[in-house]
Amino acid sequence: MLYGKKFQNPAEELKRFSIFFNNIRMIEQHNEKYEQGLKTYKMGGLKISCTTTVLIDAIFYFNNLN
Repeated sequence: MLYGKKFQNPAEELKRFSIFFNNIRMIEQHNEKYEQGLKTYKMGGLKISCTTTVLIDAIFYFNNLN
């Protein structure tokens, strides 16, 4: 379970864990650049780290329409 989330079935959980793992790897790579002074901000994991960036972009887009 990621951040206490429950998924519909084992296949969905595996898919979300893969997304989570890839996002964490990307965050770690970004933060290495931050430590080297190549980035101006540090990243961290969130409850939505098992969500794709496409879905996150869509969520923020629709939330900002109002």
